[in-house]
Amino acid sequence: MWQDAIFLCGSVLTALALGPVLRDSRACIPLGTSLTSAGLRTAYVAAFLSLGMVWSAAGVALVSTLWVLVALYRRPSLVDAGLPVDVEDPVHSGFAGSD
Repeated sequence: MWQDAIFLCGSVLTALALGPVLRDSRACIPLGTSLTSAGLRTAYVAAFLSLGMVWSAAGVALVSTLWVLVALYRRPSLVDAGLPVDVEDPVHSGFAGSD
């Protein structure tokens, strides 16, 4: 079915567009953006599979995986967001009983 090929091409182009984001260590993508994109695409995978569009589902699954990687590796840290980081690390903070 030709629609399957069209959606697969769109997914491949999206995956290629996400490549530079994953390679750029300075890229900072909000966590809400990444997780929403990954979640919606996961729903698309189920929809495509229910329609028998296996190649479309595979392409969108790839893009969903890339968005999860963006969420893991390119989310802003608390310091980058300007939020106070007052959380003590109990392993390194010298609490009672440590040497």
